[in-house]
Amino acid sequence: MISLVRSLKRPLLAAVFAGLAAAASANTAIQPVPRDANWVKRHDGFVAIAKQGGIDVVFIGDSITDGWRREAPKGGKAVWDAHFAPLKAANFASAATGRSTCCGACKTANSTATRPRPPS
Repeated sequence: MISLVRSLKRPLLAAVFAGLAAAASANTAIQPVPRDANWVKRHDGFVAIAKQGGIDVVFIGDSITDGWRREAPKGGKAVWDAHFAPLKAANFASAATGRSTCCGACKTANSTATRPRPPS
């Protein structure tokens, strides 16, 4: 019995890891999916900002983070300007963003960054 378990150990582990890899590649939560042409245009704008450089902090999020662009009373632009803009921050948030869109934005921010500033 022990020899049977030992002989099955490696093939069984290989099958488990293959299954995990397949599940990860099929995970739609990490696949960026454009919603419409306006979303693609906005995303392209974020890419252009990232390529300009000079960004030390990137915010990626949904409508709450996106709202920091709007003036009061419904927006938080004054807070952004006072607290985040001095940090050389970029707001790549988009209203109604889901996990897959945030993951796509993370990939874009990561792939277009030239040289991130090391932490101080």
